[in-house]
Amino acid sequence: MGIRSLGCIWSSSLFPNRAPDGYEVLLTYIGGARDKGLADMSEEEIVSIVQEDVRKVMLKSDSPQNAGELLGIRVWGRAIPQYGRGHEELLGKIAEEEKRVEGLYLGGNYRTGVAFGDCVKYGLEQAGVIGQFLNR
Repeated sequence: MGIRSLGCIWSSSLFPNRAPDGYEVLLTYIGGARDKGLADMSEEEIVSIVQEDVRKVMLKSDSPQNAGELLGIRVWGRAIPQYGRGHEELLGKIAEEEKRVEGLYLGGNYRTGVAFGDCVKYGLEQAGVIGQFLNR
């Protein structure tokens, strides 16, 4: 689509009272493993790219130029894990170690994916498993 943004979450639709009446809050992800140079850009350059992407994808062509207001920016050099070649093999080794060492439980988004809901679901499942272990 000719954009650099990876995705956008309508935070104000997911979480009540995140924005005043008549406003929406968008959280945009940009950069990633295939766009590493972005981390070296100024905040102003990054904001400009995001605003351009939002205009292309989400706003009507006649929307006012100042249709959005920046609330904040966070630049992470490394954020989302990349599941490269050998990841499944690594997961197998971790599972073997967990079986070998009673009471060892390892977890994180390297196992379930980076989606928040998947991480929470996995955490709750693991809490049950660990609770059963501790109650023995």
